[in-house]
Amino acid sequence: MDVKIQRAREDLSRMFDAAKGDDGSYAYLINRTMYIDSDNISPSMITMYSSKTNDTYTKISYQMYGTIDLWWLVCKMNGITNPFAPLQVGTVLKLLNADQVQKIVMVALDSSEKMYKNSTINQS
Repeated sequence: MDVKIQRAREDLSRMFDAAKGDDGSYAYLINRTMYIDSDNISPSMITMYSSKTNDTYTKISYQMYGTIDLWWLVCKMNGITNPFAPLQVGTVLKLLNADQVQKIVMVALDSSEKMYKNSTINQS
C-alpha cells in the first residue's frame, strides 16, 4: 500500500475535526469537514452496491477498498448521517471506485499536512 495512504489511514484525526465527549471518547465530525456532491460525480467513477444481510459500513469499506477505515466515505457518498443505524438489506449505495478514493485520500492528506505544518509554524 502507498505510504501516504497508509499514513492517512493511521491519522484520520488530521483529516477531520474531532469532538471530545464527556466520557473522554472522540468522534470525527465528518459532516462539518468534508463535502462530497455524489449526485454530480461521473457514473464511470461509481459502483452501485446493494447491501446484504449483516452488512455494515466498515464491512462494505473493507470489501470495496481493502480497509475498514473508509467507512466514512461510504456514509458521505450516500448522505448517511448516522452510521450506527442498521443498514437495511437491499439498500442501494453509491461507492466511489477504488482508484478515485486513492486520489481523494491523497488530496486530503496533502491538505491536512499543509494545515498541520502551518499550525506548527504559527505556534512556534
